[in-house]
Amino acid sequence: MSANELIVGEPRLGWLIDDNQNTPHVAVMLLDTGNAIELTVPLKGTFKEDDPYARWFMPNYTEYGDDPGRTEYTYAPPRNLLFTDGYGVVVLVDCRTGSSLVKMAGPMGGHGKIIANYAVLGGHSLDYDTLNGLQTESPGVTAWSRLGDVNVIQGREETTKTLVSETVELGVPGVLDISKTMNLTLEPMLKHHKEDSHVTVRNSVTVRTFVTEPVDWETHLETHTAVLDLASISAWRPFGFSEVRVHRGDGSERSAGDTALRDRWAKVATHRLWEHKAWTKRLRFLFPYEEVGASGIDDWLNLRRDYKEALDSLIGILRSDEPWSRASIIQSGVMLETLGYLIDTIKLESREQSKSKADGKRGQISFNCALRLVLDDMVIKPFKFVHSGGRIEPMEEENWIKETNRIYMGLKHYDRRASDPLDSLDSLNSMKMNLQVMRCWVALQLGISPKTLEENLKHDPLSNKFVKEG
Repeated sequence: MSANELIVGEPRLGWLIDDNQNTPHVAVMLLDTGNAIELTVPLKGTFKEDDPYARWFMPNYTEYGDDPGRTEYTYAPPRNLLFTDGYGVVVLVDCRTGSSLVKMAGPMGGHGKIIANYAVLGGHSLDYDTLNGLQTESPGVTAWSRLGDVNVIQGREETTKTLVSETVELGVPGVLDISKTMNLTLEPMLKHHKEDSHVTVRNSVTVRTFVTEPVDWETHLETHTAVLDLASISAWRPFGFSEVRVHRGDGSERSAGDTALRDRWAKVATHRLWEHKAWTKRLRFLFPYEEVGASGIDDWLNLRRDYKEALDSLIGILRSDEPWSRASIIQSGVMLETLGYLIDTIKLESREQSKSKADGKRGQISFNCALRLVLDDMVIKPFKFVHSGGRIEPMEEENWIKETNRIYMGLKHYDRRASDPLDSLDSLNSMKMNLQVMRCWVALQLGISPKTLEENLKHDPLSNKFVKEG
């Protein structure tokens, strides 16, 4: 290790500094385990008066004679802590107690572990509860947006035409303003890494939110996650973040005259967010960024808010450890039922065409009615692009509604499937179609043309039905 970084499995020894001037500095170990960021604090013993840190790890029922009212000492770690060693400063954000080994007596007291959700490498203070800026990189977003595509310009000698140079330029240079929500921007970038006699150039797209008055992490991350989820839904692949950086306005580099020279962005180590995992198969996007554009992403942020319950189900299936489980199949039915209800209450009720209101059952619609409401809100459906064993097997809308109802209700109610047994392959293919309906609905809400959808549905992986081997 030669820089201020956290490498999985490599511990760093340093000093702990909290926000209490009355507590002494203590030598600690900081470690990224691969699953969590842990700070190990050595302890002298439960009732040692000169070891205030042991109190952080004791059960709430522990009584102390020197502090019966628990007013003189702290009994939980501060939300933020500062670690420092020869490599630099690390600010640990959103801390909580983890496991501990604390002896009641004896010469050695044991140790306690603190878990931090975020580690700000090179942070300058404890004040990282709120941020002015947060930026992320995701290879998935870069691939979807294609904003990081490059042009290679070759320089050749006039007479011999010998190649003498190559210049790499971004196809779309500059910062793109996307939304007033958190002042969201996208910025294509080129990054290079020099090693021995060659230079590696990598393109990427930085997603950035930046506000004058600092806000909490979750407010920033909500927007970043929304962009990540949109790209993930388009590819039907759970993309993650490859890099996260944060900025505090009071951390800008300044001149001798106290003039801000440059914003300082500190790298973040975390296991709190979805992490990037490389893909091996070619990515196919159902709806491309070039048609979504800035206005479409802005629409998506609003869609995420208004149709949150239905979209959370879609994203939950996508990011599930078992996306093709029975629970996911049922969830795909819940997703469409919820979407139909929201369309009824948000869109149709505003036009006084609400089905539930017209039926005198405000707030209640049948499952079939919900499916019909979803289809009626789409100018193109995915049913005629279903592939089975290399052949196109189009599906009728009414057949889809009937089959979706049969499988959804059969999985929910034992008496239904007892009288009408369900085939596992039919259930999985029903779920595939449910997901396609939802993804197409999202695309249409963002302004994707029917022509583009038709063309991309022909090659989309979810258009292929599961078939029996042999």
